[in-house]
Amino acid sequence: MRPEFRGVGSAPPRQCAARASVVAEAAKTPETEELVTDNVQEKSQLVDEIVEVIAAEGMVDKSKITPDATIESLDLKSVDIVMILTALEEKFNVYIPMDGSLQEAKDVKSLIEAIADHIQKEREKQ
Repeated sequence: MRPEFRGVGSAPPRQCAARASVVAEAAKTPETEELVTDNVQEKSQLVDEIVEVIAAEGMVDKSKITPDATIESLDLKSVDIVMILTALEEKFNVYIPMDGSLQEAKDVKSLIEAIADHIQKEREKQ
């Protein structure tokens, strides 16, 4: 016979899922839903602003800046990326290091997400 573990939070999985659902539902208040909506709207606006800077500084037609476009397909060279990052740093008053997820970005979607996430984190610190 298999021993039953009855430590902290040792409810059967179905009960855990039910509790999580109840907690999540209780956490939904007009205030928390408004915060989530605000964050989504803020990130959407931030992404739009980043696309504008990429188009202007990279001298790329905005219609070519699609999520699945690659940095190479936009013909962006390393100097263009530096110019784009410098313009974004000035626009948002943040330092954007060229490492981690930013360095690993191969398409426009991952590049924009990395930049937007970094800007949001820096804003939260201020």
